[in-house]
Formats: sequence, structure tokens, C-alpha cells
Amino acid sequence: GEKLYVTKDKRSKSSYWRRMACWGFGLTVLAIAVIIAILAA
Repeated sequence: GEKLYVTKDKRSKSSYWRRMACWGFGLTVLAIAVIIAILAA
């Protein structure tokens, strides 16, 4: 039971970081798109 709990905790932590990385990537792409739009205007 203890080993399963550790694995579950590790999985949830990696899932959290993956979600943060996904958000960071999306915001970066959005920021670049806005900058390009401003420069193109």
C-alpha cells in the first residue's frame, strides 16, 4: 500500500508540472502572436 501511495503521489506531481508547462507554452505562443500582430500592424 505504501509503494502504491508513493507512485500515485509522484504521478500527480508530474501531472501538475505537465499542466504548468502546457499553460506556460500556451501563454508564450499567445504573447508571440500578439507581438507579431503589433509589429505587423
